[in-house]
Amino acid sequence: MSAPLHRRRLIQMAGAALAAPALSVRAQAFPSRPIKLIIAFPAGGPTDITMRALADNAGKLLGQPVIVENKPGAGGTLPAQTLQASQADGYTLAQIPLGVFRLPYTTLLTAQRTPQPAPELWKLISQAGIPRHAEVILFADDPAEAAVNYYLFRLMGWPDVKVWVN
Repeated sequence: MSAPLHRRRLIQMAGAALAAPALSVRAQAFPSRPIKLIIAFPAGGPTDITMRALADNAGKLLGQPVIVENKPGAGGTLPAQTLQASQADGYTLAQIPLGVFRLPYTTLLTAQRTPQPAPELWKLISQAGIPRHAEVILFADDPAEAAVNYYLFRLMGWPDVKVWVN
C-alpha cells in the first residue's frame, strides 16, 4: 500500500522539478521591454512630477525604462481610452483621475469618436418615466463629469437640462 503512494509522490516531485526551471524563466521575462505610463495631466504639473519620480524609481527596480506619456484633456478620459484599447500585457499603465470611474466615459463614444447615450443611464431614465419636457437637474462633483452628463441628456432629447457642480 505504501508503494503506490511512494510512486505517486515521486512522480509529483519529478513533475515539480521539471516545471521549476520553466516557471523561473517566465518570472524573469517581465519586463522584457520598456513600460509606458500614460498621465492625464500636462507636463510640468504636480501630478506629472510625482508620476515621473515614480516612473524613474520603478524603472530602476524593474531594470527597464518606464516611459511617461502625457495625454491631458477630455476630463482625464484620454488615458482610460488608450488603456482600454491597449493589449492587456502589463506594458501599458495609466494614471486616471477618480472622476473617470463614476460613469463609463470610455464606452460613451462611437467608432467615429462622437458621444452616444449611456445604455444603462437611458434605461434607468426610461424606467423612471421622466417625460421629455421635464426639467432635468444634474448634480456632479467634477466639471468634466457635469459637462459630459449635460451633453448626454441634451443628446437624448431633453431640452431643459441644468447642472450643479459641487
